[in-house]
Amino acid sequence: MDIPYPAGVTVKKFILARPFTAVDKVISLAKMKTHSFMDITGVTKNLFGFIVGLEKAQFHLRMQARRDFAGMLIDLANLINPVLSIVDGVVGMEGRGPRNGTPIKAGIILVGANCFSVDVVMAEMMGFIPEQTPITELALVRSLTPPFAGIDLVGNGQNCRVNFVKPHSLNSLVDRVPKRLADLGRSQLTARPEIGDACIGCGRCANHCPPQAMTVVNGRVHIDYDKCIRCYCCQELCPEDAVNLAEGRLLKMARRFV
Repeated sequence: MDIPYPAGVTVKKFILARPFTAVDKVISLAKMKTHSFMDITGVTKNLFGFIVGLEKAQFHLRMQARRDFAGMLIDLANLINPVLSIVDGVVGMEGRGPRNGTPIKAGIILVGANCFSVDVVMAEMMGFIPEQTPITELALVRSLTPPFAGIDLVGNGQNCRVNFVKPHSLNSLVDRVPKRLADLGRSQLTARPEIGDACIGCGRCANHCPPQAMTVVNGRVHIDYDKCIRCYCCQELCPEDAVNLAEGRLLKMARRFV
């Protein structure tokens, strides 16, 4: 269902799942997890689940820079306007999230009315710097949440800090260099997905690949890296944990300076 959003900064209209118009209020319930593309995935990104089917792929194609994708997610969150946001951090996920990471016990549940503020607190407690993760950074710039120090915390988990292992593609340089240079050096400036031996050729990744860069031949997935946009949907969707992320040499070198 088309839902216009004239107040959107990045997106002015969304096609949302029909249940959105059938409910009075929305509650966002998310897991505390890392995310290969957006660093962390909390209650704000959780609302991306309202986007219908192939529209998700279109957003990945249109918004390949993390700051643009974050802007879309913020517009979506402001449109949906959840009345309550909950993060389940009793057992979270670190490393290669949001699907194929490693379980980690954080032992905390976060609850708040402002989804952006909840994500700021979540980022801090996961050992991230909120001002450096795409969604929380932009939410702070747009004054949609105070910084961590300005958020009122109650309850017995205020001092909880767990240093989550960062996702493999953290500090992607796509946002840090001119687009032409990023396009020319994409294979070396970002982590690229590679298919491991655990692949069973189910085709789930190929069927949902936004730029259609993946094909299944003789029961094996092949990737056209000239088409691959490094959205890591394949890693997120793989039921066998068969998609690995391999860093190029330039990215490995650049991590020493950024």
